[in-house]
Amino acid sequence: MKARSVLGLMTLLILSISYSLFSSNTGFKLKMSLNANEAKFISLPYYNSYTDAESLRNRIMRAQGSGVSVYNYNGTQWQRWSGGGIGQINFAIEPGIGYEVVSTSNVSNWLIVGSHNENLSFSFQGAVNKFISLPYHTTLKNAAELRNSIISAGANWVNLYRWTGSKWQRWSGGGIGQVNFDLEPGIAVQVVCYPDVTDWKPPHY
Repeated sequence: MKARSVLGLMTLLILSISYSLFSSNTGFKLKMSLNANEAKFISLPYYNSYTDAESLRNRIMRAQGSGVSVYNYNGTQWQRWSGGGIGQINFAIEPGIGYEVVSTSNVSNWLIVGSHNENLSFSFQGAVNKFISLPYHTTLKNAAELRNSIISAGANWVNLYRWTGSKWQRWSGGGIGQVNFDLEPGIAVQVVCYPDVTDWKPPHY
């Protein structure tokens, strides 16, 4: 009887942990799709199962991707990984960083699983491009709100960019051709601001 009670308690504990991870506002499951030969800038949860470009590439390949290339902009240059070769770098996957991925075939069943890290903060080097991953449950709804939030952390000006699959959309406060684009879970945003911002935490639920 005692062993049965302990087993029951352990089962309830495991279910409780699973529920808190995937049913709370900090756990995520997101189905991601990729169009063949079309670049997509992706946003990963801050806690995820990917350690480096190879592990990310392998997961996309298992989701029926082919010829997958993964790209990272490190602030000065692009790094690329497509399985190895001259000049390729199997770079580390860092929480909060957005990555570019390309597959030569359509991908429709890639499931991204992870959770949020409330303690993670961002820094931006003045006038240097940075691709960021926002929390999937951020309270920010669009580019204007994101820009205002970064300005409140010390930036004087902020330019934001989103790749639609065929063109770049830009928001820097309004003007001809600018688009106050919506923020989407799983989609990375490019940020350029000035001067340096050393501690910005994206608001979330």
